[in-house]
Amino acid sequence: AAGAGVAGVLCSVMVYAATRRDHWRGSLTGLKFGMTTLLLGLATVMMVSTVSTVVAGLMKPGGATPFWTTPAFRELGLALALASAIKLGFELSILRHIHDRHHSVLKRSALLMVRDLRRVTLARFICGALGGVVLPALAVLLIAPRVPPEAGPVLGALTIAIFVLSLAGELSERYLFFSAAPSSKMPGALS
Repeated sequence: AAGAGVAGVLCSVMVYAATRRDHWRGSLTGLKFGMTTLLLGLATVMMVSTVSTVVAGLMKPGGATPFWTTPAFRELGLALALASAIKLGFELSILRHIHDRHHSVLKRSALLMVRDLRRVTLARFICGALGGVVLPALAVLLIAPRVPPEAGPVLGALTIAIFVLSLAGELSERYLFFSAAPSSKMPGALS
C-alpha cells in the first residue's frame, strides 16, 4: 500500500512537471508533494496510535500501554515538527522574490500570495506552524511526559488537533499551489 501511495504521488508530480511551467517544475512540485505525504503520514500515525490506545484504555483500564509514553510517540512528534518546519521554510523562501528587480514567475507568485491570496497564505502558515511545529513539539516535550496514563483523552484531543491543523495547512498550501501559479502563454499561441 505504501509503495502504491508513493507511486501515485510520483505520478502526480510528473503530471504537473509535464506542463513545463516554471512554478510547477518537477523539483519544486516533488518537494512539496513529498513533504506533504511525509508530514500528513506522521500526523495520521501519531493521531491514530494515540486515539486507539485511549479508546483501548477506556474499554479495558490498565490494559494497553499508553502510546504517548512510548519512544515512538516522541519520535513521531519530533519528526513531524522537523518536516513541517523544513516545508514551511521552503514555502516562505518564495517571498524573498517580492523585491526582485525583474518581473519573474516567482515574483508574480510571491506578489499573488501577499496581495490577492494573503488570507489563504496566512491561514496556510498559521495552521502549518501550529499543527505541524508548535503543538507536536509541545506534545512530546512538555505535555506527554507529565500526563498520567488516565488523562489520555487530553493527548487524544491534542493529536486530533495536530492532524486537523496540519491537514488544513496542507489544503491551503495546495490551494496556493494552483492559485498562485502565474498563467503562462499556451504553447503555439500567437504573440
